[in-house]
Amino acid sequence: MLQLLARLLLLLAAVVVVEGHLMIGQSVAWLTMITDRAPTHGLQDSIETTFSGKNPCEICYLLQTERSRHREHSSIPEATTMAKMIPLRVSAASLLFPPARFPHTLPYSTSVKSQWQGDIPHPPPWVV
Repeated sequence: MLQLLARLLLLLAAVVVVEGHLMIGQSVAWLTMITDRAPTHGLQDSIETTFSGKNPCEICYLLQTERSRHREHSSIPEATTMAKMIPLRVSAASLLFPPARFPHTLPYSTSVKSQWQGDIPHPPPWVV
């Protein structure tokens, strides 16, 4: 249980580092703007006005000030959100619930030598 809690906290920290909370907030702002504007403007016009950037909502203003505050206080000003993201080919489920460890180890044979197990070359002796 403690290990699961530690992994969840690690995942939360990773989301905060790549500014995932701001991405989630921006998605919520866009969905709110579309649902608020759809009854009066229609769905197509509400989507166009939402993503045009000409009429931002209060949440968009708050997110913009938060992003600018992060950039001002950043230790590496040139680091953008996308530069911080490392593409992973791992699902979130495998991060939280990894497969069980291999139950037994393979035996190590010292009788069979590969080309990498030969003697280490030594320098010639010093002449005194």
